[in-house]
Formats: sequence, structure tokens, C-alpha cells
Amino acid sequence: MITVRQAVASDAGAVERHLNAALSEASTYRGRHEQRAGAETVLVAEIEGCVVGSIAYTTEDESWHVVRCHVEKEFRGVGVGDHLMDAFLGAARAAGVSRVGGEALPGDRATKNLFERNGLVARLILVERNLD
Repeated sequence: MITVRQAVASDAGAVERHLNAALSEASTYRGRHEQRAGAETVLVAEIEGCVVGSIAYTTEDESWHVVRCHVEKEFRGVGVGDHLMDAFLGAARAAGVSRVGGEALPGDRATKNLFERNGLVARLILVERNLD
């Protein structure tokens, strides 16, 4: 059974591990994430008391933004990401938030698919080129 809850201090090691893994995976894709203002809120997903995934988001007025969502590789494909997204969306609804968003780098199909399964749709394709 997958449960989701707000992260607490004792989850810091797992959350840090997820952040590092997410950054490592992101480095394999083209593009880069923009830095978001505001403090992050983190939810964690557990299976049998073991933290196996996390979602971090910022809250900016009427818009909440997923900064990262990471599920440990051995627990992918069983619904952990969807449980995290469901908890995030539920918290946003309960807070009266009017819009949620997130970013998926080019080639990161898993994140794109997770967002789309949960009703988030692309509204802009941002392109750029370095001229160095």
C-alpha cells in the first residue's frame, strides 16, 4: 500500500537522496529547469514505512508549481508518482489554488506522461540557443 504524507525532519536523508537522483537524471536530458522563487513544500510516498518517492513544490499566490517529482527506480511503474501527484493536487484544491504547473525537460517522457495522466497539459514550448 502506498501512503503519502508531508515530509518531516527524519525524512531529510531520503529527500536529499531523491533531489540528487533527480538532478542526476535531469542532467541526461537537454535543457535546464528554471529556478523557482519561494519555499518548497515536500511530500513523501511510503511503501511499508520506507520512503520511496517525493514531490517538491512551490506555492506562489494562486499558483503552485512542481519543482521535482522523483520515485526510486525499483518502485517505478506501481503508481507512486500518481499517488504523489494526487496528494499535491488535493492539497492545492483544499487551499483554493486556481492553477498548478510543472516542467518536464525535452526527452523526459516519464515526467511528461505523469503530468498528462494527472490533467496537466503543455501550454508553451520554450526554445533557446546558446551563442557561445
